Amino acid sequence: MSCEACATLVQKALSKIPGVDHCTVSYDAAEANCVVNSAGSLGSELLVRAVETVGYMGTQTSLNEPSFSARFAVSSTGGF
Repeated sequence: MSCEACATLVQKALSKIPGVDHCTVSYDAAEANCVVNSAGSLGSELLVRAVETVGYMGTQTSLNEPSFSARFAVSSTGGF
């Protein structure tokens, strides 16, 4: 990601997922942090796919339970 608009695009894609309570994306740090309301009903694969649908690669870097917050590295696939 190279700008705030890129981060906003990723944040909107992640926030549309049912079960995501809060999501922040930093283009400076090239990461997204999401808090979801239930670890059992929402896997990290779904979050990664949402990042990929807007043209970026997502890689889970951490997962904290029981609050179930996930951190992802976000990088460009070359299309943006």
